[in-house]
Amino acid sequence: MFENYKQQVKFYSNAVLWPERNTMDVNKYKSVTIKIATWRKLHKMAEKDVRSVSRTIEYLVEKYSKGGGKSK
Repeated sequence: MFENYKQQVKFYSNAVLWPERNTMDVNKYKSVTIKIATWRKLHKMAEKDVRSVSRTIEYLVEKYSKGGGKSK
């Protein structure tokens, strides 16, 4: 569960020291919460297609909204 513990600690310490570096435009982007198991599946899909997890979500939503999903 904590494989990247040192990396996470480094990231969060930087976030505390440099909060302006970690801000995003809330009018353009939103955060979502998903289960770890789902994130792992998304991450595998993203690696396979050489995309980020967020780009994979965008791709899946676009595909589904254009009728590429199983149900409408």
